[in-house]
Order: sequence, then C-alpha cells, then structure tokens
Amino acid sequence: MLSKNSAVLFDVGGPLDTEVRLVETMAHSIIDALHRRGIEADAARYARAVEYAVSTYAPEDFPAIVWHMTGGDAAASVEIWSEVSGYLQSERRAALFTPREGMRELLVSLQSRGVALGLAANQPPSALEALDAAQLGQFFAWRGVSGTLGYRKPDHRLFLAACAGLGVAPEACVMIGDRIDIDIAPASQLGMATVLFKTGHHRAQRPRSWLEMPDYEVSSVDELAKLFSAW
Repeated sequence: MLSKNSAVLFDVGGPLDTEVRLVETMAHSIIDALHRRGIEADAARYARAVEYAVSTYAPEDFPAIVWHMTGGDAAASVEIWSEVSGYLQSERRAALFTPREGMRELLVSLQSRGVALGLAANQPPSALEALDAAQLGQFFAWRGVSGTLGYRKPDHRLFLAACAGLGVAPEACVMIGDRIDIDIAPASQLGMATVLFKTGHHRAQRPRSWLEMPDYEVSSVDELAKLFSAW
C-alpha cells in the first residue's frame, strides 16, 4: 500500500503529541476558574463534561467542557474560556508538548522508505515550533496547520492543501488521527485510507454510521509500525 508515490498525513494532538500535560493543565485551569466564580467543580464533574464533549461530537472539546460545567451559562462560559484559552495559543503550548515515545523512530523508517510525510492538524503556528523542539518537525515535508492555513478540519480544504503540497492524490494518502468526526470521516470522504489512533479524550468516540468507520485502528506506536510494515 505504501510506496514512493504515497503519503502519510498525521494529526498532531494524539498521534504525535500525547497531550498528557496539555490535558492536565487545561483541566486544572478550568476547575480553578470555575471555583473562583463559585461554581462547583471537581474531577468527577470534569470527567462527565469530557463525556459530554465527546458524545456530542463537539468540534472543540475544551469549550464544550466549560459550557457543560457552567450548566450552559453563556456569559460565564465566555469569561472562563477567555481566561484559560491562552494555554492553547501562547508559548506555553510548546512547553506542554509531550512527544509520543517511539514516534521519531517510526518517522525515520517511513522517510527511509521514500514515503512523503505531512501534517493535517487543527493547531496554532506554535505547534510547529513544538514539533521542531521535539526533533519531529524535520520529517514533515508539508507543515501547514489550521493556524497557518486559515481553515480547520473537518474542512476538506485542509486535507487537499496537504495533498497538493506533497504532490499526491488523496487516494494515495493515509490519514492518521485520533478523532472520528474531524480526522477519519472527512479523510474517508476524500478517498484516503484511514487509521484511528485511539488515545486521549476521544478514544471513546464511535462512528455515527458505517460511513465513518476507520480502515484500521491502533492504540500504540508499535501497532502502527506493524501496520506499516505489513504494507
């Protein structure tokens, strides 16, 4: 399946960045912001809000978590999100990047096979700096992300821009992401092969129909490497 005319597109959050530190920081920040406003919040309530965000296929999980925990109070939600969202856009985002163990070796292997590598991610430009700092960025010939392109997944234009940048047709691409709704579904619609990397908040997400089923599922870099070896 993979050849010198093939390309692999990676989401950043999930497959490349475990997001462990990001998720922990955002959870603490949201809970603290709620407490300061006299809104009851604890780990159990936060976990239920995560379930809500995932089960409703919220495009942005953290704002949906805030919305749920304020009981749908729009004014409070906007105020809290304005306070905590800087963690996603500031230089701290790079400091929170947690590279997935073994991923660098897999990228080296794919590159040595002549497979073109690109990003297909809803990320700010600072994510590229984080990838470079983690010694992962140099493997990607296409480094366009939503923050540089001006549109976000599931918008097909983000995927098509990656294909054009790598000089391949969508049918020659494999998309690796951790979300059914914004990674797997739109990539499948374009004719890409899809690999669901089950991790983080969205590991509990399920396809809404057979049309959104991934071609493959993995839960680790080792499983992903074995899949590529079989190809």
